[in-house]
Amino acid sequence: MFVKGGELKKNNIKNILLIQFGDIGDVVYSFPCVRALKETFPAARVVMAVQKKAE
Repeated sequence: MFVKGGELKKNNIKNILLIQFGDIGDVVYSFPCVRALKETFPAARVVMAVQKKAE
C-alpha cells in the first residue's frame, strides 16, 4: 500500500474502524473483511461500529 510521501508500513497501523450500518446479516457478511484486515495488519485493533439493532 502507498500513501502520499512514501510506503505505508503495515505494522504502523494501530487501529482500524469499520462502520457497518446494515442489519445483522450484513454485519455477518463483513466478517471475512475483518479477517483479511487482521491478516494484513496484524498489529492493528479492528473495531466495528454497528447499529443498535445489530448488536
